[in-house]
This record gives sequence, structure tokens and C-alpha cells, in this order.
Amino acid sequence: MAIIECSHCKELYNEDEQFCPYCGEESSIRLAPVRERRYKPQKGRHLILGLPLGKWIAALIFLVAALLIVLCVYICLSLSGKIKDNKGITDNLNSSVIESLTTVTNDSSAKVLSEDALGTTYSSKVKGYNLYSSNELGFKALIPENFKVCMSSDNLYVCSDLSDDGSYTIPCMVINKIEEFNDEVEFLQDRHSAFAKSYSDDNFDLLENLVKFEQGDKTVYEFQFKYTNQGYEIMDTRRAIKVDGVLYSIATIELADKTLAVSDDQVIKFIESFKIN
Repeated sequence: MAIIECSHCKELYNEDEQFCPYCGEESSIRLAPVRERRYKPQKGRHLILGLPLGKWIAALIFLVAALLIVLCVYICLSLSGKIKDNKGITDNLNSSVIESLTTVTNDSSAKVLSEDALGTTYSSKVKGYNLYSSNELGFKALIPENFKVCMSSDNLYVCSDLSDDGSYTIPCMVINKIEEFNDEVEFLQDRHSAFAKSYSDDNFDLLENLVKFEQGDKTVYEFQFKYTNQGYEIMDTRRAIKVDGVLYSIATIELADKTLAVSDDQVIKFIESFKIN
């Protein structure tokens, strides 16, 4: 049975009717039978969530390529920033680097930052450090750029600050050239005996016996002790090194709880860069 449309009133009715039941007009316009549209998938075509497998593969390839591009850009930017930040900067020292950094003769890049009777402070390529050359003790070494230098008796003090009268403050490094001894062990044994006599048994504590270790191209001997002074517990580390046959004493004085301390890195850079003028 087919459905036809009235040419006059456009209403639909059964084709068996000769006249439109709505307006009475005879109509000859017939509608094609309504056919149900069905989707017939192509043979051999695999679908995932309604999309062909090929499109999923193409999307996956595009995603992987995009991720690789982003990763490459990130690596390039990171390397560029690292090279820029570290240009001319050296944090880990070795003997050849130390040699180049501590040589100021005919080196136009070593800018003089300050100069007085005690010595001269130069800029260096080591981040956070200047090169100090001592007139009195005949050495040069890297010191923290924010540290100051003063002299008392035969000792050179490299300290984080100076008191109002120009004397040293804690923490500090104390450097001295030793002329009355030629042996590192003999010198430190003498220092230990002297310090033990200077302080009573109640506030003198030997933390460790004499030790020996290699620091860069130098052999270092040291011992530690602590004592109480004006209510503060002080950590004192005495070291001895011999450079070109000359014996030097290098000490660090700091609070035992390390709230005011010379860092290990600062001591290491000082010793490794230490050389005779």
C-alpha cells in the first residue's frame, strides 16, 4: 500500500482513495514508497569507536611526532640555558683548571678588585670566588667573594666580616707561614700540646687525632678540637700543608653547631687553589 499527496491541500492519504478525504480533490501525485535506509559497512574495513583503524594509526603517529618535537625543543632550550649560565664559570676544580684560574701574570681578564699593603684581590672565573694574592705570606688562593681579609701578628684572617676595630670575626680561615718547623706532623703535634695547656680540661675536647688526606695535588694533615669561649662552643680545625717546600698552617674557626661556619666547599677551593706567588 502506498501513500499519496493531495495536489490541492497537500495532505497525505491512502492511494486506494480516489478523492482526497480532506478536500475532495482528485489527485495524481503519488509518493514513492518510504524505504528504510540502512548502513552497510564495507567488507574488510575494521572500525574502532566508529573510526577506521587507519585513522587511529595516523592520529597515534601524529601524537608521537608532536611529543618528540616538544622534547627536542625542551632539550635544546635546557642546553642553551646551561651553556649560557655556565659560560666562564667553573665549580669543580682540577689541577689544570686551578693552574689557569690562579695565574694572573699577563692575564688581562683578571681584573683588580682591591689592593692594599696586605695584598691584591682579583676577579676569577670561579663563581662566587675571588683570587687573593698575599704580599705578607707570599701565596695566592681562591677566597669567597663576600669574605674580607685582615692581618694580626703573623696570621692572615679571611673572614665573613670584620669587627669595628678591623679584627676578625667568626667564621674565618687563619693562614700563617711556618718557618720554625719543616715537618707538618711535628708542627701540628706542637700546636696540639700548646692548645691543651692553654685550656683547662673542662672546656677543651680533642675531637679526633691527627689525620692525613689528599686534597687535589696537596697532602693535608689536620686535627680538630673544640673549646668554650665567652659562652660559645668553638670548633677549631688546624691543618698543615707544604707547597714548594714551604710549610703553611691553614685553620678554620667556627661555631661547633655550624650556625656560623666556613663551608667544606670554601675550604676545598682555598686549599686546592693555594700556590706560592
